[in-house]
Amino acid sequence: MSRPIRPPLESLFGKPVQEEHSPGEDRLVMLCDGVFAIAITLLVLDIKLPPIPAHIADPAGFVHNNIMGLLPKIVIYLITFFLLAQLWQDHRTMMRYIQRLDKVFISLTFLFLAFIVFFPVAFNIAAEYSDFPEGVVFYTLSLIGCGCSAQLLWLYASWRHRLTGPETNSTLIASRSIHSLIVPVYFCLSLLLLLIPSFHDQPSKVYWSWIFLPIFAVFIGRILHRFFPALEVPPADKAQNLPSEESNKDDEKYQKIEQQ
Repeated sequence: MSRPIRPPLESLFGKPVQEEHSPGEDRLVMLCDGVFAIAITLLVLDIKLPPIPAHIADPAGFVHNNIMGLLPKIVIYLITFFLLAQLWQDHRTMMRYIQRLDKVFISLTFLFLAFIVFFPVAFNIAAEYSDFPEGVVFYTLSLIGCGCSAQLLWLYASWRHRLTGPETNSTLIASRSIHSLIVPVYFCLSLLLLLIPSFHDQPSKVYWSWIFLPIFAVFIGRILHRFFPALEVPPADKAQNLPSEESNKDDEKYQKIEQQ
């Protein structure tokens, strides 16, 4: 007897798990994973110390000065690394709700990947020219481009359930659409700091303002929850109309069938 097909299960964290994908979706996800992996790897290749000259009076001082000189580049690397990791996680979460693909979505995905591939270039410019406003603006605009292209992917896929299932909760779609704009908006606002003389003279200070991004996200989330309580993200079982009790009953039924 052929093995029965099990219904979709829920993950340990309550998010929907899509156990089966079409070949096209699998290939697109694997392509995105590969691009993210390459972009993250290329970031660290440029962080290296110059060779010690053969005839130098103080080798220890030379090494110390160069290590201290690498600290700003390492800070920018960590910022870029965690932003890429968050973008990858958000993209994987979004793909769980995508049930079909079309040419426009694939084209928008390549636009999104174009920004991801460009990250190592933006990172090098930010590291080498962090003392110039143009370098900070260029790097920040690259981050904004990544966030906006990811937002465009979700808006296109979820508009009137174009590529998502009809069972996907509309509240979840609206909430995700709004929350995904928080990061690009914050980066845009951070560029306004360059209008302040102290930040214009030392543009790299803008990077330190990004430490307050989580606080900004929580603040905006509370405002939205207070004035628009309907936009609170519903539980995964309600979002996908997969009650956990029914899923457990189905699991027990399929286990009995398999034992027979």
